[in-house]
Amino acid sequence: MVIACNAPEEILRELSTADLVSLMLDYPLLGDLYLYNNLDDGFKIMS
Repeated sequence: MVIACNAPEEILRELSTADLVSLMLDYPLLGDLYLYNNLDDGFKIMS
């Protein structure tokens, strides 16, 4: 699922900051951040 949801790096490099933020907020697995002890851990693990 993670591989299917990730955008190719070539596309990510061409996106504006606003488009990148929009893409991140629409990420289907964003809720997985809450599976960890705190959001900081979730961000570190997911990145």
